[in-house]
Amino acid sequence: MKNCIYLLILAAALACSPQVEITAGKLFPVQRARVIKKHFTSEDVRSLLGEPLSVRQLDGRRSQWRYFYRQETSKPALYVFSREKEILEHEVLLIFDGNLVEEVNVTSQTVP
Repeated sequence: MKNCIYLLILAAALACSPQVEITAGKLFPVQRARVIKKHFTSEDVRSLLGEPLSVRQLDGRRSQWRYFYRQETSKPALYVFSREKEILEHEVLLIFDGNLVEEVNVTSQTVP
């Protein structure tokens, strides 16, 4: 009987904790993206963020690297599973001139 009570308490605690799910893109450390500055090398960027989700060639020397993911967090209420979700999108766009970062754009936004 005691074990059943512990299991019920554990189940209630888990039901009340937010559930986080990555629904699009590729997870990367957003906090690390904020330290990237002009003149970082492509190796510096890869060591901080990993491989980009996509790379697009802009012209002969310039390219754009894109890091992106969408995170959905459910907000359960006590003893009740809620369908309300908070959706956050994180994106980093980097423009490289050759091997060096020329432009950095980091955005994180809540999606309605």
